[in-house]
Amino acid sequence: MDEITITFESIYEVLRAEKKSDELTKIDEQFFGHVSTYLGSKQRAALEDDELSLKQISNIKRMITEIFERREAKLIKLAMHAARLHSNFVDKAKLLPFELDLFLELNTALQENRSKVLDQAIKAKLTVFVD
Repeated sequence: MDEITITFESIYEVLRAEKKSDELTKIDEQFFGHVSTYLGSKQRAALEDDELSLKQISNIKRMITEIFERREAKLIKLAMHAARLHSNFVDKAKLLPFELDLFLELNTALQENRSKVLDQAIKAKLTVFVD
């Protein structure tokens, strides 16, 4: 993928898109790496008494956190839905590499738990005791 230019506005646009959509949005595979580089340069350039720069840095951190947490919540929902269908199929086009790894791990854990508890209970073979 081509090199992307990160700005305060571009981070805000990614956040806005994540807020607007119930599904994961497509973002550059290196988005968080580029944002980290951008934030580092902003922090190095900011003077301690520069209120505007410090406020912008704080806002950038808040936006990055919100983007990450929104994507994380959507990913968890995807994994739960796939586990209910006994599937690990997911449209990989919108997932970042670390998100795909997390999806697969969550999906496996959810399917194993579902099989161990729910499927066995339905078959009247529950061996797990629940308090």
